[in-house]
Parts: sequence; C-alpha cells; structure tokens
Amino acid sequence: MPRRKVRLKKQQSSFVAKFSVWLGRLVRFTLIFGASALAANALLGEDGFLDTLEARQQHRILRDDLDRLRRENAKLRQTVNRLRQDPRAIEEVARRELSLIKPGELLLLFAEDPKPIR
Repeated sequence: MPRRKVRLKKQQSSFVAKFSVWLGRLVRFTLIFGASALAANALLGEDGFLDTLEARQQHRILRDDLDRLRRENAKLRQTVNRLRQDPRAIEEVARRELSLIKPGELLLLFAEDPKPIR
C-alpha cells in the first residue's frame, strides 16, 4: 500500500504541475489577446489613431481654405473701397466690363482671328 500512496501523490503533483502550466499559458494568452484588442481599438476604433490623422488632415485643408478666403475677402474690400472713393476706378470698370466710351471717343473693335483676304 505505501506504493499506491506514493503513486497517487506523484499523479496528483503531476496533475497540479500540468494544471499550473496550462493555467499560466491561458493567462498569457488572455493578456496577449486583451492587449492586442486594445491596440487594435486604439488604432482602428472610433476616435482612434486613424480618425485622428484624418481629422488633422481635414483641419489643415479647412485652415488653408479659410486663409485663401480671408485673402480674397481682403482684396474685395480693397476693390470696394477704391470704387467708393475713386471715380476713375468706376470709369475703368465701366470701360472694361461694359465697353462704355466717353462722348467724342471712337471705339475700334478688332477680330481676334481675321480671315485672310483672297
């Protein structure tokens, strides 16, 4: 009988050792899987790294558009001020855009591609 008791103890200790190894592997796998899931969520999830990069790019585009619109707005303000204060500016626009002429002036129109005379 003493042999059986020794055997049972060896089997029991062997089982505990195997269970301990198996439990250690399970804990490691769970930790690795959890860390991988968290990393994937940080990269690909809502408000993740890729969304942050996309938002930064959109911000740059909008900032550049805003700068361009501010410059255009400043030019338009200058034009408005010039038209309000300088009568020659109004005359210049009238001549250029409306093809108006002063009394006594002669308007000559030239064709862009004249046909050759035979």
